[in-house]
Amino acid sequence: MKRAAIYIRVSTTDQETGLQENELREFVERRGWEYQIFTNRGRSGAKDSRPALNQLLQQLRRKKFDVLVVWALDRLARSLRQLLTISEECKALGVDLVLLKQNIDTTLPVGKLTFSVLGGPSRKTHWKTSSAQAESS
Repeated sequence: MKRAAIYIRVSTTDQETGLQENELREFVERRGWEYQIFTNRGRSGAKDSRPALNQLLQQLRRKKFDVLVVWALDRLARSLRQLLTISEECKALGVDLVLLKQNIDTTLPVGKLTFSVLGGPSRKTHWKTSSAQAESS
């Protein structure tokens, strides 16, 4: 049985998390996965430091979860850099990523392909930058 980490974030303390939480719980329960919920309330997605996300990432590194489930891309990251950092870490740890509203689910082959295609141009830019830096050294 897969172990899922559900990440929920709202930007202000007066926003509700119920919609995200209900849809995400329903998704993981339909899959038959165990889960734990991590919630950041009143935390901007532009901030690198978000306590619940930091705790979740620490637990991913300890191999406590097999899949990270998020309601929407903008709940996880507000910049391409943040998204690539988190997604590459998940990939390196063997953790799948589900972005419910974007219909991206790397537990399925089509989701792995979709995410790979979306991240391709950024990885190419990173590779070119790394190569240029290595040549100038």
